[in-house]
Amino acid sequence: MRLSHTLALATVLAFAAACSNPESPTNPELGSLDGTNAITCNVSVTANTMNCDSPNPNARSGPNYSVSLGGQNNLVQLAATGSNYSAGAFTFTATGGTVKNLTVQPMGTANGSVADTGGVKVFFYSGPTCTGAGTATVTGNDGAATFTAASQKYYKYAGILAPNATTAGKAWTVALAGGCTAFTFQVLVNSVLPQESGILKWDVVNAGTSADLTGVSTNGTEVWAVGAGGTIVHYNGSSWSTQASGHSAPFAVRAVEIHGSNPARGVAVGDSGTIFFYNGTTWSDAPLNHGTAALLNVSKVGETGSKEWWACGGGGVIFHTIDSTGATGWAQVTPTGTGNDLHVCGGSTQTNVYAIGNGGVITHWAGTSWSTTGYTSNTTQDLYSASGGNGTIYVGGANGTIISSPESPGTTFTAMTSGIGTGVGADTTLYGGESSDQGHPYFVGFGGVIVYLNDAGTTWLRMPSGTTTTLNDVAISGGNGQMEAWAVGNGGLVLHGHR
Repeated sequence: MRLSHTLALATVLAFAAACSNPESPTNPELGSLDGTNAITCNVSVTANTMNCDSPNPNARSGPNYSVSLGGQNNLVQLAATGSNYSAGAFTFTATGGTVKNLTVQPMGTANGSVADTGGVKVFFYSGPTCTGAGTATVTGNDGAATFTAASQKYYKYAGILAPNATTAGKAWTVALAGGCTAFTFQVLVNSVLPQESGILKWDVVNAGTSADLTGVSTNGTEVWAVGAGGTIVHYNGSSWSTQASGHSAPFAVRAVEIHGSNPARGVAVGDSGTIFFYNGTTWSDAPLNHGTAALLNVSKVGETGSKEWWACGGGGVIFHTIDSTGATGWAQVTPTGTGNDLHVCGGSTQTNVYAIGNGGVITHWAGTSWSTTGYTSNTTQDLYSASGGNGTIYVGGANGTIISSPESPGTTFTAMTSGIGTGVGADTTLYGGESSDQGHPYFVGFGGVIVYLNDAGTTWLRMPSGTTTTLNDVAISGGNGQMEAWAVGNGGLVLHGHR
């Protein structure tokens, strides 16, 4: 069953969000909204005014509960100006009843291009209820359906509502009887989205550095970002701080990978064949047999599910250790099957590891040796990033290139349309990529580009990032309907994506 998001729609002041099927009973696994998460609007008929607030403005999340958010003008906004009272009815005129989409996904479409027949619905979670004598009844609505309860009335806005776009106005009317002079109600918004467990908003974060950041990794609520000048910055779940790498400018730390030990352990790589080990507190250079690659830059590090580590970089160099901590045992692997610079390395098992790089080269480790034989990328573009999802490998690179293949056997890759579109230059390069626990792949790159694959796995869509600064890497975490991402870029830029 496909599920759509229910977003709280405030009249100018606030919003909330949850999940439901648009026109059938709510999926019980997703939980249900309670009164503390909806937006309460109070109307004074005699004063011809309406005021709305969000009693619970903070994010609410948990197991089996996708997400419920509150706060002023965050995901959606309902403008309900132009109200008047006449002939026993309080009406928000056709110039006032509008919905603005403040998310980074289009609403009312499952694939980004074809409008969903359900449109964008504003439905009454509760009320309207008179605060004194009399009755209040929604009239002129477009229908009634089960969202969070049976027979909830709604107003429907047809078509696709793009990010930051506003619908045309629609008249809303509440009929009053029995001397009702004030009433209250709560509203929410229901819509299909292309990626229903995906990122809804990106925020700029101050990580305390102006260095170009080229790598990022997460572990639970913690985040590590690395970059120029030997920079390593760490987010402990509440604040950012700088961690000593033991190196300074012009040295660059190029990539980082943290795994879920307790405490967190990890590996970072950088210039001149340097590999760092994180013991949960401090960083130090890992002992390394450089072989012939002592001065080659290492640009990427990855691990298999068995905590076997691989690092790769300039001139086709590949380093390897079977130390699950990544602290010792690093040695150069030769031959690697290519002399091309490599920008991606890692895999799902000890016998299914990929290294990918310039000129579209793909070399594969099947457990005993590296080989390019039988592996075809079908592109000569330089490849810089990769993500996986639901048994598929996606690889991104120069000129907006995205290729894909089933993870196993993964021998022949085919081209996909990246969805980058116009306005950022034909040479747009996708420098970083990763997928969520739900298998949602994302790529980031030149000019602040962010693209993501829709839930159907058929269409790549561009997502507004709010910046034109180049993004170099992205890390994604979350489960049970939760999702958050961290993208890093030039000038110390850090973006936090969340639901």
